[in-house]
Amino acid sequence: MNKNVLSSVNTRNLYQDCSDTTIDVWLSIMRTGDLKHLVKYGKAPKQEVLVAQMEKINTELNTLRKQGDALTNYDKVQYKRQLELRVLMCFQIYDMMTKRLQFGLLSAEHLEKYVARFKKLGFRINREKPLHEELEIIVAELQALQTTIRVLHIELYPDSDEEVTDEEKQIFQFHTMLLSFERILNIGTIDTSRTTLMRFAVIEQQVEMTIRQRNTNHN
Repeated sequence: MNKNVLSSVNTRNLYQDCSDTTIDVWLSIMRTGDLKHLVKYGKAPKQEVLVAQMEKINTELNTLRKQGDALTNYDKVQYKRQLELRVLMCFQIYDMMTKRLQFGLLSAEHLEKYVARFKKLGFRINREKPLHEELEIIVAELQALQTTIRVLHIELYPDSDEEVTDEEKQIFQFHTMLLSFERILNIGTIDTSRTTLMRFAVIEQQVEMTIRQRNTNHN
């Protein structure tokens, strides 16, 4: 029925599909329920045309997001626990190193042992640079991982607020998910005003692959 609606009218002035519909446009419709956000220029068509166009875009988005193996909460929890353990172990190594440095007890043998432990956990120490500078870099990276853990926690266990509407919760969770994508892939801020839904689906699949690979390597 909706295909018939779209075939009978000119929709050139509307966002057509996931390749030109940005995240901002999609979220604006979720936030306000106003389908006129689909109009790029000119006069808005009848409501039934806008409804059909939105259904078309959502159908394509669902198809794109299902092309990869969808992550379960279990996958995300496992990844979060892996990060927590990694951060904990690294801070333990850092504490032991700094205490020995403080009291002048860091022998070459101990240093080699700690460097090897850091390397096993994914952190390399450049022996040609001052040790305290290398440790500061590691601490900064660990703090970044702690931020990722907090973001994942918010995504997995969103606070329940009865005064917040379902639409607002969905939008908040979506923005939190985008933030977790940025942290997991170590990419810059995802520009929702320019990033299309198709690009979003690709990023989501990259995150799924990254988490599964890291969980597999950890096991």
